Amino acid sequence: MSLNCRDSNKSVWWKHDIPPVNPPHPASLSVFTSLFGQDVFYVDAAAGQDSATVAGTLADPFETISYSISRSSVGNSVLVYCQPGTYNKETWPIVGTADALTVQAMLPGSVLLTTPTAAPTHFKIMPDSGDLTLRGLSVQGAQQFIRLSGSGAVGDQIHIVLEDLNIQANTALQASVYGDAYVNIDMRMCEVKVTGAGLSLVANGRTHIKANVQRCMFTQGILCGVQAEASDPSSELELNIENTVIRDFARHAVYLESAGGASNLMLNSCNLVGNGISTSTLREAVNLVRPNATSSYPHAVLMRNILSDNGGDLRDFASMPWNYTFESNLVQDAAIAGLGGNILGNADFVGNTMVLGGRSAAWGVAPVGGLSEDYYGNIRDADGRGDIGAFEHKAFTFGTYSRAPIGGYLQMAVSGPPHQPFALFAGWSTTAGPGLQVNPLSFANPGVSTTLSSIGSWSFDYLMPSSPALAGRMSFFQIEGLLSNGLTVYSQVIPVRLVYDL
Repeated sequence: MSLNCRDSNKSVWWKHDIPPVNPPHPASLSVFTSLFGQDVFYVDAAAGQDSATVAGTLADPFETISYSISRSSVGNSVLVYCQPGTYNKETWPIVGTADALTVQAMLPGSVLLTTPTAAPTHFKIMPDSGDLTLRGLSVQGAQQFIRLSGSGAVGDQIHIVLEDLNIQANTALQASVYGDAYVNIDMRMCEVKVTGAGLSLVANGRTHIKANVQRCMFTQGILCGVQAEASDPSSELELNIENTVIRDFARHAVYLESAGGASNLMLNSCNLVGNGISTSTLREAVNLVRPNATSSYPHAVLMRNILSDNGGDLRDFASMPWNYTFESNLVQDAAIAGLGGNILGNADFVGNTMVLGGRSAAWGVAPVGGLSEDYYGNIRDADGRGDIGAFEHKAFTFGTYSRAPIGGYLQMAVSGPPHQPFALFAGWSTTAGPGLQVNPLSFANPGVSTTLSSIGSWSFDYLMPSSPALAGRMSFFQIEGLLSNGLTVYSQVIPVRLVYDL
């Protein structure tokens, strides 16, 4: 499903992708199950019951995900639909099935997986397990949200798909694989807040690990946002990271270590902000490590990224002149500026958001051939010259930092012409469109600002409602740029899904 909103001034529609919130009609499930060997179950933490007398259907659901998996037939894949609620009675870890396991929230953002005491792992899989797909979940409390470990044999392939997740853990995904396994990881539209590393990937022996990360946000760990190591010359790592924010990690945003084999990093249109700052030393945003002085560094392509307020940009870049492409980035290191069109300048973020201020050096300087969409799924400029970084901005821009946490603060910001009058509105609904009726917010929370500042910016932390019943619902913020006579010259509606406060 796509939610389309229109800029009333320019009559341009933009898209915000939202995963489906409704499962297939129950009548179609029996046909699908019988034809393809898939067991489909429904769970409800509040109204379900784990019992042999329960069918696990939409009308007669189980209570826990772990019990529903135990009721599956040997050799079948398993699809579990979760009704809204807090799931705190699971038997951890949930172990991947021999074929494939999919766990999906019926309403994205409305399902919270948690435990009274920290569990080592929420989901555990092996190289010979079936594929694992998780969608629309919020997660708290695990040391590793997903743990992939073990030795793979020739022919072992596992695919992990993570979509629209809100993860709070020590590590979102920790993989340490031996042997001949092929591991493919696709991560999209996920928000990750960790105390350690976001992704920790170790390829041993002849293991091949490929990770695609798109439109995600990693924050706050004491290690690295993405930490990857190939420990053997025959092991391989491929990292492709696009339209992603990695910020406030104590060591590096991205760390890639190779033992001399084929390891590659593609970093395109990302924001690496505030990484590598510690009390003992300064560490760079990107660190590529080789096993010894005679070996080649991992190959890297870094293009159209914002590197701002980090301990440094790229470690040892002068020592690897033929093994990387580092072009059209906004950097902070004067020695790198000018190489391949890199720009030395200030991102000029507004408040704690990723909204670019009016003095940002990232405006309108991205070269032809960039990504067609930005972090939010908005279409970048049709002429191919958009903004450097994960977000595409216009002359008058309203944006938020992360999603809307229930009972927490949503950080929002506006950028535009100095002293530009504007009004901010909010609404609550299940749909949005040109006829959305919303009311001005009260002055204190966050209020209607009369004008932008003398440098064209405004920011505020808005306290979201605390009712768990709103989890998965949509809130809508509408910003209007005004003329002195009160007429609207610009209008933008942004949908923000409410999720459990992480």
